[in-house]
Amino acid sequence: HTTYDCFDPLLVGRRPNRYFTESNAWQYIWSVQHDINGLVDLFENSSAFVTKLDSLFTMSPEISPPKYVGVVGTIGQYVHGNQPSHHVAYLYNYVGMPWKTQEKVREVMDLYRTGPGGICGNEDMGSLSSWYVLSAMGIYPVSPGQNVYVIGSPLFEKATINLSSPYDAGEFTIQANQVSTVNKYIQSATLNGESMSKTWLSHEEIVNGGTLIFEMGPEPNMQWGSNAADIPPSMTR
Repeated sequence: HTTYDCFDPLLVGRRPNRYFTESNAWQYIWSVQHDINGLVDLFENSSAFVTKLDSLFTMSPEISPPKYVGVVGTIGQYVHGNQPSHHVAYLYNYVGMPWKTQEKVREVMDLYRTGPGGICGNEDMGSLSSWYVLSAMGIYPVSPGQNVYVIGSPLFEKATINLSSPYDAGEFTIQANQVSTVNKYIQSATLNGESMSKTWLSHEEIVNGGTLIFEMGPEPNMQWGSNAADIPPSMTR
């Protein structure tokens, strides 16, 4: 065990300062992907969690010296150019505020461009591209070891997943009515014709085929996905 007399939450870890790897405490505080609900419970209440999460995106992007080349694609201390932050914009779903996730995910997608240098950071094993493709469809696996996809803000009017063998359901379609750069907020949703307010999908719901339809609008619907029953599951609850 090692103790640090002057722990600096803005210092990015790398040799010889291995507090964290390629990120700092502001990014790694959220790295409990297997149990986000348990992480929320460590705060005084969900409001305290939201306040801390909000501050990640609003504080200065400056880090303590020495500088680190991997700190790019920043929104406050959120660093999209490196992998430890990739799930963080989706965490508002776990406290019944999916509209904040919808807002932040769109803001992050705006960091991408189509020309040279259009990917805002280190494309380790396709991580930045896959984040964009999944997020543009409106889903993202916050915990890769779990069969859960958390809902964000779809960018495509329609996206179809063709289900090949061993899945015989044909296809799963995600449709976003009235979607645009302005209409980024989910107003309501249906899954296979049934009203849906939960802010996540299971892998089984996707591979069984069907249609997920979002109705989009320019203002947040703060009621959709706000109940305890709508929150994505994790290890402790």
